[in-house]
Amino acid sequence: MGLFGNKKPKLPSYAGAGLDALLQDPEWAYAISQAGIDAKRCEIVLRLADPTVGTGGVPENPSPAILFGQGNTLALAFPAEREIRVIKRDKSRAQLQTQRSGWFQILFGPANSLDGFMFWGSQDNLKLGTPEGDKFGSAMSAFLKGQLKPQQVVGTPQALVSAGFSVAPPVPAFEDPEDALRAKMVYSVHGALEEMMNRYSQCFEKAEAVEKAYGMANTAYVNGVRQHELSQASFRGLGVRSERELEGMLAGLREATVAAQNQWRDLLFLLPGTEHDIMRVSTWCLSHGIDSEVVGSLLGNSMFVHADFGLTRDSFWAENERVIAAAQSGGQ
Repeated sequence: MGLFGNKKPKLPSYAGAGLDALLQDPEWAYAISQAGIDAKRCEIVLRLADPTVGTGGVPENPSPAILFGQGNTLALAFPAEREIRVIKRDKSRAQLQTQRSGWFQILFGPANSLDGFMFWGSQDNLKLGTPEGDKFGSAMSAFLKGQLKPQQVVGTPQALVSAGFSVAPPVPAFEDPEDALRAKMVYSVHGALEEMMNRYSQCFEKAEAVEKAYGMANTAYVNGVRQHELSQASFRGLGVRSERELEGMLAGLREATVAAQNQWRDLLFLLPGTEHDIMRVSTWCLSHGIDSEVVGSLLGNSMFVHADFGLTRDSFWAENERVIAAAQSGGQ
């Protein structure tokens, strides 16, 4: 037998294979089991189209891959030329981040060490501000906090969106069906407000980035050195592009705000009493065992539920100032 006679044959392309097919494939199943991963016990099992994996050397761009979250372990299984590789990391080292451009990544050390799982591929769309990215970020954050159950996140990033994935504390049991309905509505409102505030935070960060870009474009001197006109023009172009992105994000914020407003009204309709809205929600929740963190989030974020940030940078800042002023004065 020749020198290379014992080489394993090259693996076929798995580009079109779905999650179930990959998990049942003998090559994948063997490698995954040898790594100590049991898909049925995993909180997260996500098929990813084109992630990037770094292990300290030259990053690899496998297609496809499976991301596993099992207990204290994060793992990525993917095809190399002749075998399925499984890279495992302790989740205690994991840092869920986004790049400046918004793409998600999980790093297990300093950024310059290139040790991490990066999700920069356009097919999965795991970018802050996208439906897939927002659900993915929520799922990964919940996993890192130990808030998921086995098999809670299974499928693809798109499946998380279509399934309406969310992480909510358990709803207390009630004998009175009306109280059970009210409690369910409380948690539904909590989820809607969290989504609204997540989009608000994204808009705030983008609006600040726009201001900084325009500020640099209008600055003649930086650290005592005269800024070149080309540099100023570059910052101005960045400001224009970022402002366009902001306008699209504000449309998403308006949509999330309207959804939260509608659910807030439905909750108030269901609650007994005639007190001020906030007092009525607080009184009922605290007297019926609703999770204190949920109550705090409801009360803290409710001041934004009647806001209209508009669709421009100017309207966003104007409404932001109005809401803050109202909160400081104790009104809505």
